[in-house]
Amino acid sequence: ELGAQNTPKSWVMNITFIFLGIVCIVESLLNLNKFRWHQMILILFGVGLILSGLFKHMPIDHQINYSVREDELHSMASSLVGMSFTVFVFSSIFILNTKANRYVALSIGTLICLLSLGIFKLPHYAGLFQRLIFFVSFIWLIDFFVRENYDKLATKTLG
Repeated sequence: ELGAQNTPKSWVMNITFIFLGIVCIVESLLNLNKFRWHQMILILFGVGLILSGLFKHMPIDHQINYSVREDELHSMASSLVGMSFTVFVFSSIFILNTKANRYVALSIGTLICLLSLGIFKLPHYAGLFQRLIFFVSFIWLIDFFVRENYDKLATKTLG
């Protein structure tokens, strides 16, 4: 509902999606040059976020007019966000520099998958699950880039 079509102040959430998408793309281009696969996946994640901000989902209140096509495009963009981030988290296991960091990535990836399943199994709580996914994802992603957990390794793990 925060970024839905024809909803007051939805621009705030949509600008946030676009901003976060741009930041992810820039971080990827600046910091993942040694890891092209990971860089590509994170760029896809950023593009998905930007598209999620440009194409808004339908409002919860079905009395409000909305574009079905725009909602479908938002859904596709959201799927790109979810899939690319999940692939990024699980594939980061191969570039992280300590066993502890790899276990954290495995745990985060598993949690994201479980929360995503929760969206479909308990649709009344979908908004809560989505917010938890975003919160956990961005905390992990910030930690990933701030601590440069990936920078010192690849030669040990990948050969």
